[in-house]
Amino acid sequence: MVIENSRGGRDVVHWKRPTDVDITLDFAYFGDVQIDLIHQSNDAPSCYKEFLDAVVKGCIISPSGRMTWTPLSDIWSRMDSSK
Repeated sequence: MVIENSRGGRDVVHWKRPTDVDITLDFAYFGDVQIDLIHQSNDAPSCYKEFLDAVVKGCIISPSGRMTWTPLSDIWSRMDSSK
């Protein structure tokens, strides 16, 4: 299920200040596991932007059933070396 413009006319507050965050939410299931995808399409202050600004951009992968954080640069180098 995808919910675009998830604010739905509601006021959003981040750190006690109003924000015009624009996000799209996507929810899916893989067996009993719920997967949430959140896309912020502007630079308004939000907990999502704060998180992405604080961490190295990357991807969560699970090759052996364990969740790990892998920087995108590592993924790209693996893709390049497999050519």
